[in-house]
Amino acid sequence: MIDIMKPIFAAILLLVPPLAGAKPKVSFLADHVAADTGKVVVNVRKKASVPFELPVAKLSPPLEVSDREFELRPSGGGEALATITLPDRGQDFVVFLTTTATGYAAAIIETGGRKFRAGDVYFHNGSGETIVGSVGGAELEVEPGAGQYVRPKPGRSATAYEIAISVREASGDKPLSNTRWPVEEGLRTYVLFYTNPDTGRISFRTAEEFVGDR
Repeated sequence: MIDIMKPIFAAILLLVPPLAGAKPKVSFLADHVAADTGKVVVNVRKKASVPFELPVAKLSPPLEVSDREFELRPSGGGEALATITLPDRGQDFVVFLTTTATGYAAAIIETGGRKFRAGDVYFHNGSGETIVGSVGGAELEVEPGAGQYVRPKPGRSATAYEIAISVREASGDKPLSNTRWPVEEGLRTYVLFYTNPDTGRISFRTAEEFVGDR
């Protein structure tokens, strides 16, 4: 009887909304941070968070926000760098920030569910070109502004997998990266493609997050 009831209880838990008063948590990953940006704050209804630095090589520590709509602003004052609206469902989010003429464009993914597990890679394409390739034998094709979850397939090596990424162009795919990535237990990976504002070339940022055996 107990074994029969387990799937039922699990399904009920998925339908139960978060506890009243639970606040969403947000982490950030930026493609580029100008030298004069300095620290930033999350501003919710004119109430600012503790200042922090926008990272480009790792996720920022999770930050609780009291509302699902907020602004990202320079800590020293000035215009908003981005206005962000979190989805109605979910409690844990990562916000990808890609540079625009006036600040950043924000793309949001919910990270608390079972869809994104240890060993997975999430690719977000903040560039204006389609990104294609192979990640551990799994096919990658990400249109501009879109994202894709990839689970690298087991290969000949248990410690690394091959990754080949190209930019799709009319004249043929232009290689962006061809290398091997290590397999590290308990980690999931974020990849942000973007157009470098200084060179105009497409590049990418990566960040890893430890989630154990989730």
